Amino acid sequence: MKVLYLPESRSLKEVVLGIGVFDGLHLAHRRLLSEVSELAKKEGLEAAALTFDPPPPLFFSRKGYLLITTLEEKIELLGKLKMDQILILKFNQEISELPPRKFVEKILLDRARARIVVIGENFSFGRNREGNAQILEELGKEYGFMVVKIPLIRLPSGQVISSSLIRKLIQEGNIDTANRYLCTPLTLVFEKNSETSWYRLRNEEKVQPPPGNYLVGIQQSPRVLKIEYHNPLFLPEVDLPAIRISFLQASP
Repeated sequence: MKVLYLPESRSLKEVVLGIGVFDGLHLAHRRLLSEVSELAKKEGLEAAALTFDPPPPLFFSRKGYLLITTLEEKIELLGKLKMDQILILKFNQEISELPPRKFVEKILLDRARARIVVIGENFSFGRNREGNAQILEELGKEYGFMVVKIPLIRLPSGQVISSSLIRKLIQEGNIDTANRYLCTPLTLVFEKNSETSWYRLRNEEKVQPPPGNYLVGIQQSPRVLKIEYHNPLFLPEVDLPAIRISFLQASP
């Protein structure tokens, strides 16, 4: 697996490219990236995922926006999904102001070398989100690449499985359902405060559950613990400089 930072770097080979913020790498993301892998095998191309650092909502300081996964966690999860290349587009003012056509020319074709582009049906891109799936398909016909749209996953209630829904579930303490959509337990990293038994969340931009009782796993230990969660977190039974906690479920 290769990790490349765009626009400075350039894909060494032509790829099937899945595009998204991919926050949380949830069920819908995994369906999209599974299609990327299948198409890459079929066409003899490399499978690649293009994501953004920082995510556009964070760059534009969207009120209340919190991460489910940091960039490092996202790269780790994408690696487990067997992407050949992970392309990290450094999102800045210049990139944000690219019109859809220029985004396709400069990023998708010149830098990512996309032959096939796989997107969610609600995909938007380019300056002020002017581009959508239909515009990308039209540009694909013009420039000679194929676009594959993946349908949204809808619940019986009509809600769409999305990072926004999962953030809401986490903030409400509905860890069981959030984990089911994430396909993996919610994970937070804490750092110890000097010589005390208090641990503080490493990245305050990450979404976290409300105070309450949870069953958790600690990466450095085989034990499952019941903790009373709050940030900072008091864990006298643990003595490590940093801990990675996986929230398994809410507990009475």
